Parts: sequence; C-alpha cells; structure tokens
Amino acid sequence: MISSLSRFFTTTSPKYPSAIILIGHSQFFAFVHVVPETGDIEALSRRCNNPRDDKFRVSHTEEVSREQLGTVALPNDERHAIIALYYEVLARATELARETGVRSSGADRRPQDVALLVEQILKPAALGAMKALDSGAQSHDTAEKATVPVYIVQVNRSKPDWITSREPKSVQS
Repeated sequence: MISSLSRFFTTTSPKYPSAIILIGHSQFFAFVHVVPETGDIEALSRRCNNPRDDKFRVSHTEEVSREQLGTVALPNDERHAIIALYYEVLARATELARETGVRSSGADRRPQDVALLVEQILKPAALGAMKALDSGAQSHDTAEKATVPVYIVQVNRSKPDWITSREPKSVQS
C-alpha cells in the first residue's frame, strides 16, 4: 500500500506540448491557441487570479518558456488595448489556419507539429497584428497610450485538447 501511495505522488502525468500567443501581463491577459490535435482555434481573455504570478497557468496548463515578440503602444486604456490586439491576432490566426490547411475537418484531421504551428500561424499572426495596430496608433497623437507586451509561450497541457475545456468565448468554424 505504501508503494502505491509513493507511485501516486511520484509519477508524472503525461504532458501535451503546445504554444500560445499571450497578450498582456499578469493582471489581465488574452491568449490565442491553435490546438495541435485538431487545428481548432481557442481564444480567451481574462483577469488573472494571482497577479503576482508571472507564469501562464490556466486549467492545468503550465508555462514551459516564453519569448517576447515585442510591445505595441495603443491609444487606449490598457484593457481595451489588450482586447483590440487580441481580436486582431485572433482574426489573423484564423485566416492563416485556413490558408495552411490546419483547420481541416473530419477524417483529414491529424496532429500538427507545435513548432510548425508557431512558425506558420502564431508568430505571423501576432507580428502582423502588432504591425497593423502599431502603424494605426502612430496616426493618433495622444499622450495617453497603453503599452501591451506580446509573447509566444510554450506550454504543457494536461490533456490533448483545448486549454479551457471549450469555454464559450472560444472560436470554431
């Protein structure tokens, strides 16, 4: 019995690697995730429960590493700036997923390589959105601007599916 308890506490559950675009910071953030197993686009914005924790943790998904792609200064309050960038990234990621064939359906679905999803969908979507919104923000000559950081975050999920268990704010086609 003691050996079973020992195994219970020492064995590690399987990890399912993935990557997300993380927009914002530890107090309020949004993310866009292409589910490697299905090609579904998952998106969510939320306030963080523990604003002192800088690591991404949502529904048993934990951050492994992150790479900052840059920041965007937008003429808005911080939360609205994050949401504006989030919707732009989401639209671009959805379009790129369709163009690359990741959004296949039925029997054609097959797991995708996470590095390939980052290079073909997530990174171009984020960089394109940042460039588009940043150039639009240049035309506004306001002193009040919110600076929003954007990251590619490598994560380990506890299951081969969506991070948020298909919450209603996610996008499907």
